[in-house]
Amino acid sequence: MTIDTAYKLDTVVLTSPACTFSAVQENNLQQQIEHKTGSPAGHPAPLFAAVTRVKPMTGFTTPQIDIVATNLPAWGVATAATFYQKLSSGVAPVSRTATSHRKFVMASAIAYWSTINLPARDIGTAQLTLCAIYNGTDVPVVPTASSALAGTLSATNYFEAGPFFGTDDAGTPVTTEIDGIDSIQINSGATFRSDGDCQSVYDTYGEVSISECIVTIKTKKAVNVSTWPLTGTNLTAFRFFARKFKNKGTFVLDATAEHVKFSGSGLLIPENTEARGQELYADSFKLVCVAPDGVTPPIVMTASQAIA
Repeated sequence: MTIDTAYKLDTVVLTSPACTFSAVQENNLQQQIEHKTGSPAGHPAPLFAAVTRVKPMTGFTTPQIDIVATNLPAWGVATAATFYQKLSSGVAPVSRTATSHRKFVMASAIAYWSTINLPARDIGTAQLTLCAIYNGTDVPVVPTASSALAGTLSATNYFEAGPFFGTDDAGTPVTTEIDGIDSIQINSGATFRSDGDCQSVYDTYGEVSISECIVTIKTKKAVNVSTWPLTGTNLTAFRFFARKFKNKGTFVLDATAEHVKFSGSGLLIPENTEARGQELYADSFKLVCVAPDGVTPPIVMTASQAIA
């Protein structure tokens, strides 16, 4: 027995909003099939089995934080999606226009991001999830063999952690800038719920809700207790950045509008002050992001921004 066909990661394409993730670091398609079995009275083994529910979903990791910022708000989007599998030849890449690859199509889906991680001096990533919904016609996930791949490949944008700015609610508001950032982790708090009825084992309704949107920032600057008191600080506004790496260089200049900005308001709470061995002390604090109204997500992301 030999492996006659082998496939590798390729692009994930959303149709609405229209965007392509060409830098996909991992992809995991889960069918999430639920089943039931039944046995006659007193019998030690089941004589019946049936599938009762199918909830396909796939998750993938990408460094394309600017694409996420432009197209996926914290509470997700309703879309259609296709993810591709590239045929591996073992040597030079197979032509993208060759119909020897595979694709999986979700005619109806909910797409959202759960975490964005921005380390210092390393490449940040976002974790995305696509949950298929039955539209009454198409099976939630449709595989297609003998397919060409979407688009062409080029270098994508990569980002690391940038500085943080917070404005308090004092009588004379003070904006504090914190650099020396070691890492930023954003948890959207997004969770997915779906439902259906007796007509199908597939779910026909889905929605995203946000429990708590939390940003955790670790910095080498001493800010806990002194700058940020134990009782928390109401920030009427905050902003922090994902700083863009320069292709064939180091960083894009802060004044150049190519970075990603995260903004909002909420409660700032100091967390940890810690060090190990010969390491420097680092303070960690978190932002509990609060939506300002009924139409704005708790954290707003904007691409193509200068750092200021």
